[in-house]
Amino acid sequence: MALLNVSDSWIIISATSKLFFLQRKGKDLETTSHKIIDVTEVSTSLPFVRTTYELEENVRTNQGEKIEMCCSAISRDGQLFAVAISSKICLIYSLSSSIEMKRAFRVPKAPSVITFDPQGEHLIVGDRAGNVTMYGVSEAIFSDDKLDINGEKTNFEGIPLTGGITMMLDVAFDEIGRRMITADRDEKIRISRYPDSFVIEAYALGHEEYVKTLAIYKNYVISGGGDCRVHIHDFDTGKTVAVSERLHDKKPISQLQVVENNGKLNVWSSLEDDSTLTSIAFDQIFQQAEQVKFDAPLMGFYVDEKTRQIYGLNTNGLSVHSFDGESHQLAIDSNVLEAIRLAKNPDINYFKNVTHQNVDEYKKRKAAKFAEVEAKKGKRQQSLASQN
Repeated sequence: MALLNVSDSWIIISATSKLFFLQRKGKDLETTSHKIIDVTEVSTSLPFVRTTYELEENVRTNQGEKIEMCCSAISRDGQLFAVAISSKICLIYSLSSSIEMKRAFRVPKAPSVITFDPQGEHLIVGDRAGNVTMYGVSEAIFSDDKLDINGEKTNFEGIPLTGGITMMLDVAFDEIGRRMITADRDEKIRISRYPDSFVIEAYALGHEEYVKTLAIYKNYVISGGGDCRVHIHDFDTGKTVAVSERLHDKKPISQLQVVENNGKLNVWSSLEDDSTLTSIAFDQIFQQAEQVKFDAPLMGFYVDEKTRQIYGLNTNGLSVHSFDGESHQLAIDSNVLEAIRLAKNPDINYFKNVTHQNVDEYKKRKAAKFAEVEAKKGKRQQSLASQN
């Protein structure tokens, strides 16, 4: 998939196996690529963590597969950039003038979301198995007993924070980094202490479908996903404060960003496979929605409060809309445009055909998950026994 990240100094487009860094100075942008990095070499040269049956199978399975970007993030201070790729590797870059790679490391499960903690000291990775793990930005860190979230011995780095039985879709933090918020495929939002995430302070419920995207504003948790509505929750209690009208009959919300405009909260949202960006003001209740149209379905967007500009990425390139209604297409390198058009979205259906809050169904899924874990453990033990 193609990804867009924006800081005060950089616009970063990640597509296929390439990272494109475009220099940015306020409203001005150097439209030629400042630097292009192909992550293929890192993917093929980075050693595997171990050579068990499971990883040997992964090597055979992944040979010849093209690399795709999974998720990306910029730290709050704009000094670090991280990206996770389909070969289960995370890469961290320093956003200095020379763009230097700080670290690259393998993770045990396919990443579905990454973010930095507010201090920029750790990279937080959520995966398709429903686990959230903390990794060091400068060096590898390990749990004291080297156990994963399931209590099994592991040689992978990282400190497990929380686990589940359904895909993790987004992770966010409050302003000071005391609480971590996670959203998953099971329609729930969990508010936990950080880094002691075994302490759950609240659940934010109310979504009728999966929760794809989170945004934080003061004491509010804002969320969106498969039910096509923007939900606002109280941070302390998890209770729903407000729910918007459906933004579309069928298309889910794919991304949210909150912006303060004239003292009011504005929630910007994009829809899956749609070219419209919607802004809804919130002041105790939701106000009438406003829309910005792009020339093709959006892959990602960014709203800059300082410059009052909206960046939109799609197969036609990078567009910029100003708050006063002006818009123009940025002339970007042909290599960037080609990579954007070749990028493939993951073939994932986030909708789940299960009964909401059904205990029997939950127990069945949980039993199946544990059976899968035990089966993999048995294969690893057989592999080790045959080697000895």
